[in-house]
Amino acid sequence: MTIFDFNDIHSHTPGNGRVLSVDITDPCDIARIGPEQYFTVGVHPWHADRLFDQDLFERLISSPYCVGIGECGIDLRRGPEIKIQECVLRRQLDMAQASGLPVVLHIVGAVDRLLALRKEYGQDMTWIVHGFRGKAATARQLCDAGIHISLGKKYQSDIIDSIAPEFIHRETD
Repeated sequence: MTIFDFNDIHSHTPGNGRVLSVDITDPCDIARIGPEQYFTVGVHPWHADRLFDQDLFERLISSPYCVGIGECGIDLRRGPEIKIQECVLRRQLDMAQASGLPVVLHIVGAVDRLLALRKEYGQDMTWIVHGFRGKAATARQLCDAGIHISLGKKYQSDIIDSIAPEFIHRETD
């Protein structure tokens, strides 16, 4: 199974047909991973300054039920200083590159930084900006860089007609 085999690629509620988003810094999140529950695992940018068990992180990534790394990213409005968020994001991008797993990204106010990272890392990796609420022009810019977007309950309706359907995914976040 891949992340794109699911109708709901990003959820904080476990269940069939959904990909559970797990923050490795939160023991309660980790405990929600049930048998045969597909999930992504990462360090949310708001928690980039928290300690976590790197060995557990690597074990979870190697699980056949892990379909991605994240949510991870950069949030210019909330969380620890940006240097810390970017450092932790880069570690996760490196892990994703090594494992071949897609990356689910939480990006707030940092599209330019994301696009710069995309140029640096190249387009061989699958990246998905989850919970995208931006404008259609920004969605096109991301998709032109080979970055997918995931739409939750709130989004700009003109996005649907603005980008290729294979770059649009659904979530319940």
